Amino acid sequence: MADDDELSLDKTETGILQQLGFLRPRTTQRAWFVGTSGTHSVGKLFPLSDGMTIGRAPECDIVLEENGVSRLHARVHMLPGGRPRVTDAQSKNGIQLDGVTAKVHTLRHGQRLQIGDVGLMLARLDDAAEMIQRNLIASMERAHRRLAPDDANRSWLLGIAGTHSVGKLVPIEDGMTLGRSEDADLVVEENGVSRVHARLTVTERGIRINDLHSSNGIRVDGVRAEFHDLRCGQRFRVGDATLAVFRLNGSIGLIRGNVHDSLGRIARVLGGGNAAQK
Repeated sequence: MADDDELSLDKTETGILQQLGFLRPRTTQRAWFVGTSGTHSVGKLFPLSDGMTIGRAPECDIVLEENGVSRLHARVHMLPGGRPRVTDAQSKNGIQLDGVTAKVHTLRHGQRLQIGDVGLMLARLDDAAEMIQRNLIASMERAHRRLAPDDANRSWLLGIAGTHSVGKLVPIEDGMTLGRSEDADLVVEENGVSRVHARLTVTERGIRINDLHSSNGIRVDGVRAEFHDLRCGQRFRVGDATLAVFRLNGSIGLIRGNVHDSLGRIARVLGGGNAAQK
C-alpha cells in the first residue's frame, strides 16, 4: 500500500519486490478532507495543499458555510511526507480532533476534525485527478439510480488507491459484494481481485467485511483477515484496490449535490477540468 504506513525499504529491495509482484509500484498520494457532516459540507471532497485557509469567508481556500465556523477559522500546513498540520486561526469555537480541542493538530488518515458544525475526515488518495473526478460523477449517478434521495446517514466506501478505483464513493448496502465480475454489487477492476472477492454486512457494530474464498484475500490496515469489523476511517485492500469506510451524516440527494459542487474546486486545485465538465 503506497501510504505513510508502508515498510521502509531501500530502492533496490523495493524494485526487486515490485518485479516479483509482491509490491505494486509506489504511487504519489495527496491528503484530502472528506466532509462527513454539515448541511452544505457533507460529501464534499477537499484536496489539500500547503498554506490553505479554512473558514466561512469566500476568500478562504476551503469555504465552510456552516454554523460555528469563523470567517478565517484555521490554516493548513503540509509536513514532510504529506501529513497535514491544522492550526487554529484564533477562531471563536476552536478546532477538535477526535473530540480533543487544541490549537494545533497533526492528522493521520482516518482522523476526524470538527470545525463548527462541519466534520472533516482525512483521507490519502492516489494523485489521479481525472480518474477521481470521473469516478465521483459515475458513483453519484449510480447512487441516485439505486437509492431514494432521502435515504440518509449511511456508511460509504471511498476508493483511495487503485488505477480504476480511486475516487469511487459508494453507499454501503447490507450484503453488497465486491469483485471483478459484473455480477458483483461493486465492480472492482483491479489486478489481484477475484470475481466475487468479499461481502460487506451492516451489523450493530458497524460494517463487517468477509473474504469469499478469494485468491488473494483481504488486508485490513496491512494485516490479512478472513473477516473484520471495520471502524470509521479504516482502510482495507482487495487486490490492488484500497478502500476506506466513512460515515456521511446526510441524505443521498444532499451528498450527491455537494459532491457535484466539489468538482469545480477539485479541477482548479488539481487540474484535469475536462472530467468535471462531462
